[in-house]
Amino acid sequence: NPKTPNPKPKHQTPNPTINILSLKFKLIMTKEKTKLTDNQLSEVYLWVDSFELSRPKKNISRDFADGVLMAEILHSLFPKLVDMHNYFQAHNLDGKLVNWNMLQKKVFLKLGLSLREDLIQSVCNCVPTAIEYLLWETKQASENFK
Repeated sequence: NPKTPNPKPKHQTPNPTINILSLKFKLIMTKEKTKLTDNQLSEVYLWVDSFELSRPKKNISRDFADGVLMAEILHSLFPKLVDMHNYFQAHNLDGKLVNWNMLQKKVFLKLGLSLREDLIQSVCNCVPTAIEYLLWETKQASENFK
């Protein structure tokens, strides 16, 4: 009887090292893409402070993670584009993504901005400077839209 080769398994488990490396690379790429100068950061913080928001700002990355404060800013700039009843405070990732995806569909695309999925994930996960970068882009787009 000739030996038959072992059949290949139908599902191969992914190499965890590759997954970890690609995740690190993605976060590094996101961090590089979202880097702002000190002057740009100051301008963003002054711009955000010019709005009356429903919650005090303590940690900007966490405060904006669920998208509600961004919706409030956009609502004050473009009241016809943002219905505040569509946005809710969220602590889990799924809830945050619902808000950000709604903003993407209803507002950002109309402003000519298309948010990268990795940027949305970074904002939801409170990656440092991700929200500042998005606020900078939003500020620029809103000034050009008017």
